[in-house]
Amino acid sequence: MSALKDTVDGYALVPASEAQDLIATQREWVEWGHPLLTQDQFITREKDVLGTSDFSVTRRRRWVLVPADDTQTLDFLAGCETYRRPILVRRGGGEVQRALSYSVCSVFVPEDKRRHGYAAKMMTLLQHRLNPAGCVPPPLDRGSLQDSRSLTVPLDDPSSELDDDGAYRGNATCSFLYSDIGEYYSQFAWTVVGNRHVQWAPSTSSADLPADARWLTADELNTIGRIDRAHLLSTLQTSSSPALRFCLDDPEATSWRWLIRRTNFYATTLLPSSAPKPTHFGLLLPGSSQADASYAVWMFDFIERKVAILRLRFTSASTFTMLVGAVRAQAAEFGMQKCLAWNIDLPSLGIELSDEDEAMLKQGEAVDRHKDALAHGEVVERHGKSASLPALAWYADKAEGERVEWVCNEYGWWC
Repeated sequence: MSALKDTVDGYALVPASEAQDLIATQREWVEWGHPLLTQDQFITREKDVLGTSDFSVTRRRRWVLVPADDTQTLDFLAGCETYRRPILVRRGGGEVQRALSYSVCSVFVPEDKRRHGYAAKMMTLLQHRLNPAGCVPPPLDRGSLQDSRSLTVPLDDPSSELDDDGAYRGNATCSFLYSDIGEYYSQFAWTVVGNRHVQWAPSTSSADLPADARWLTADELNTIGRIDRAHLLSTLQTSSSPALRFCLDDPEATSWRWLIRRTNFYATTLLPSSAPKPTHFGLLLPGSSQADASYAVWMFDFIERKVAILRLRFTSASTFTMLVGAVRAQAAEFGMQKCLAWNIDLPSLGIELSDEDEAMLKQGEAVDRHKDALAHGEVVERHGKSASLPALAWYADKAEGERVEWVCNEYGWWC
């Protein structure tokens, strides 16, 4: 591990002031807003639409890289955001506990400040900030960690969501990000995990749904969120795996609703007012009990013209086919070009990838020989730029060689 340091080469990473935060947003417009949005529209999206959501108000923090002797400068060198994310975690045969993670996003260095190593300094210092040990942790697949100060509480702790008394750092079990620049972040101990998805073409034909199927609006998604939380908790509690296993804990669906709110802004801004707009973002297929429910949650990406499935849980091949068919029909109805779902549990559908399949995926080729089992879908492995590669850093106690497993590593946690 690197030594504990509050500065690197005379630079510090500090929480942004309100003025610094606004300037960071204005800078980002060039990269992530232009030319589809004006700068004013982009700022409205970030501050008024997303910034007022329940997901952002209590969980978001902007960080800026500054000279250590001038922390309030408006000419800061780089910036990023973090969102505090509650998780459930279980180590081997122990009890499930509640803990904290942080997602990292909006990593940005202005064009005129690039090629000076500022991004590397910022990500190093961010690890120092988030990691209870105050340093860059060992890579996910190497080293051991002992006596960490990661904040955990019993599952039945009465507090509704873990707090950190305003510190917003130095208490995490892990952090994660979604890389659009390949494995660049691995040098700072964020390791790519689970970069495969299944994709489908839109289709106007779909399987008949049962009479008790429920289509849900964005505001109703906590119905699925609460059912899913119970399912994920049971998955952790009943697992016989010796691995360290964790999942995001969001029964009120704040992350899903934030993502849908973000993409809906484009629908209302870019599409004609007369154009039909989606109203449903979830489908629940009740079972004989809550534990038997199947469901899907999705968003419409009007920039890439795709439907991204944020969460997919199925209890049989038939419910999988129903859910996928419904999403494909939604994609066709609103003019999308494809649908995708990250890290589907292929063995539960009777799919075992062959050595030939694995070789094709590593070479960037889609595998389509399992279309019958995948409701006409094909398996893809993402690589390189603009691939949103999930990457994980671990801070809590871990033995040498102990495996960490991210349960439900799906699109719904992207930011």
